Order: sequence, then C-alpha cells, then structure tokens
Amino acid sequence: MHCPKCGVENADGTVACALCGAAFNETKSKANINAQAEKPRTSRLAIASLILGVAWVLLGPLAAIPGLILGIIAIVKIKRSRGSLKGRPFAIAGIITSAIPIVLIGMFILWFVYRLSWGMKLSARKPQAILKAGRLAELPESATDIKAEGWSGIFTGEDYLIFRATPEDIEKFIANSPSIKDVAPEIFNSGHMYLPQPENTDFENEIDFENYMKHKYYYRHSGYLGPPPWYEPTIRANGRMYKIPGDPNKRRHNWGSVIINDETNTVYIDVIWS
Repeated sequence: MHCPKCGVENADGTVACALCGAAFNETKSKANINAQAEKPRTSRLAIASLILGVAWVLLGPLAAIPGLILGIIAIVKIKRSRGSLKGRPFAIAGIITSAIPIVLIGMFILWFVYRLSWGMKLSARKPQAILKAGRLAELPESATDIKAEGWSGIFTGEDYLIFRATPEDIEKFIANSPSIKDVAPEIFNSGHMYLPQPENTDFENEIDFENYMKHKYYYRHSGYLGPPPWYEPTIRANGRMYKIPGDPNKRRHNWGSVIINDETNTVYIDVIWS
C-alpha cells in the first residue's frame, strides 16, 4: 500500500504507514476533502441574474432590475472567491439582458421629458401641411397676411392657420375643400357671437347668465397648449364656422374647424390630431 503522505510502500492491509505513522483512512479522507474544496462551483446569483434577464420579456421590465443587481453582486463575489466560484459569463449575460429594458425605459423617459419641455411649445408650421391634414383646398391666389403655427405633444397636437382673401376666393376655397364643402356652417351674428371665453363666469343674476349662453366662446392664448396670440377669431356681426370632421382614413384624426369672419374676410383654421 502506497502512503500518500511520505510515499513509502507498505504491506497491504496496513492501518498506518510504517515510516511516518500516517493513518491511511484519515489521509484519504483529507485528500478527498481537499480535492472537493478545490473544485469551483457555479454561482447561483449568476444563474439567477441570467434567468431574470431573459424572463423580463414575460414578467415585465421590473424583473430586469433585480436581474441587473444580482449580476453585479455575482461578479463581485466570483472575483473575491479566489477560484472557488465560477459563472462569470452567466453574470455578464444576465447584466446585459437585464440592462436592455432599463435602457429602453430610460430613453423613453428622456424622450417624454423632451416632448413636455420643448416639443409642446408653439413653432412655425407650413400652411400647405395644415391644409392637407385638414383635407382643405389650397390657399387662394388672393391670400395675404398668412400665418401658421402649432404645437405637438406625445399623443396630440394642434395647428393654426390664418389668412385674408377676397370673398369670391373664400367661397371657392370652401367649395373646393373635401372635408367641409358639404358641412352646414354655424352662423354668427349680433345675436349669436363668437367671443373669447371670459375670465369670470360667476354671474350675479340670471339675465347675465342668459346673455352669456346666447353666444359661443373660444380660449385665447395662454402660453401653454393654446393658440398663438394672433389667433383670435372673434365675430360680433357676420361670420360662420365649419366643423372639420375626423378623417375616416386615419381613425378619425385630423379634425377641427374653419372660421370665417365675413366682415374682415379673414379665415381661421385649426386642425387637431390625437
């Protein structure tokens, strides 16, 4: 029998080495323990990180957060284990797959904040684009004082256009606009005006309330999600409003109104998408 401690050959069946006195059973047991201790095991944290990094597709993006944390912890522990732990590739894969939804959510938040901060401010628009969205005719040849602005958010937006033209060209514009040529207009006159919404609607008596209800109102520029300062389609004597129906080919988007002040021959257009 070969002694694993000193290397001396001993007779078969010997309990202890004749030279060093080492017990054969004890030596074998220690050798097996050392051999097992030296064999690295795979980190469970690394495996869990990889599982969560893939499972977020089914469980939702929140599952990626613990997957990312476990992957980082696993790498740290594997590095400090001095070879007793393995599974670094699993941990790295778990970190990468878990980071994907987190990065996407972060990009969406940045985009959302950008839209709220900058995208919803009034900016210049092309008149032709507004007319096309509202399915309206081209600008009349006599059109002057043309202005166009609008704002857009994540889920909605509104564009505004104003121009002056001759009465004849305004009638041609209405007749050649597919979205409103068959629409019956709402008529405004001295008994039914189109006015800015008053700041105070606390009426002192019933007569004031009845007078208020005779007319139609619009909101002026407020500096946020409202029309431009120049868009004030007030009508006190003679005018009309055509409602632009939603586009049936675009899930009823692009609706709005065409307001005509027949006293000043001014056309006010607003087109809303949502």
